[in-house]
Formats: sequence, structure tokens, C-alpha cells
Amino acid sequence: MLCAFRLVLVWGLTAGAAPAACRIALVLALDVSASVDDEEYRLQAEGTAAALLSPKVSQAILDGNPVALAAFTWSGQDEHALVADWVVIQTQASLEVLAAQLAAFPRPMDGRRRTATGSALLFARVLLDRAPACDRQVIDLATDGAKGEKLLHGPDAFVEQAEGYTDFARTMTRKLERELQGVLMGALQ
Repeated sequence: MLCAFRLVLVWGLTAGAAPAACRIALVLALDVSASVDDEEYRLQAEGTAAALLSPKVSQAILDGNPVALAAFTWSGQDEHALVADWVVIQTQASLEVLAAQLAAFPRPMDGRRRTATGSALLFARVLLDRAPACDRQVIDLATDGAKGEKLLHGPDAFVEQAEGYTDFARTMTRKLERELQGVLMGALQ
């Protein structure tokens, strides 16, 4: 059975006109609920890291004002593990460190938890509340839950669907390219 995995841009808010320290504050939320086994988690974590280091994504992150990134894993109610607290990415080296941290982060949950998407979104919102001042705030939530399409909020929200976990890196790359291209185009105008 092929599992569809959704990457959901849940939150896409644009800040006011005040100058910001960065273009985008991006939260990456990885699903480690009971429906995700250890191999699937590995593909998800390594796929996210590979997407960040892909040529187009890394160029979009490094061109223009900085991008701030944070990442966490999630499953059941109040089951979250911070992978990386806010890092303002200004160099290829800092991006590589974050990507390595993501790829190497061990699965923190025991895999018996249900999928509590709402709890994950609340945790992401708390992270965004203490993010560096950025022009835009975004939550990218990865889930294999069937209700991912109902999570969209904001004018730029969208879903990318992977055709299984082995397609995760390609899909995450496409998603990040799309999100960051819009931010980069806005910075050039």
C-alpha cells in the first residue's frame, strides 16, 4: 500500500511594514506518530535535510535577507521534541549544520501516539511567537494523516503531496522552492 504523505503550508502570515531581521521565519514540523515507522521517519528527516541543501533551496535561503528556521517532531497530544530552536541562516555552513542536525535527530517518540495535529500547530504557534522579527511566518507541517488538506490558513497556504516516503525529499524540495521563491521575488522588488 502506498501512503500519501502531505506537506502542508499551514500558516502563511505577512508581517507589518516595519523592517525585519529576516525574510521568513519557517517552522518545520515532522510527524512521528504511530503511523510513521522508524524507516519512514528516517526518510522524512533525511529528506528534509536534503531538501534544505538542494541547490535551488539553499540559494533561495542564502540570497537576500536571512531566513530563520526552527524544527520539531510531533505526534500525540503535547508530544513534541525540539530538533532545532531558531537559527538565523546567513551562511552555507550554518545551513549545513542545521541540515545535519535534522538528518541525525533520533526519533524521540515511542511510536504509540495518535496523530494530534492541533497540538502540533499550537506548539508551532508558540515557536513563531518567539521567532526573530521576520517579514513572514510559515509553518510547514508534514503528516501522513488524511485531514492535511483541512489545515490550510492564509492566502499563500498550499499542500504538496508525496507519493510515499521515498518521494519525501523531492516533494519537500519542491515545496521549499515554491515558498522561498515567492519570498525571494518579493525581496527583489
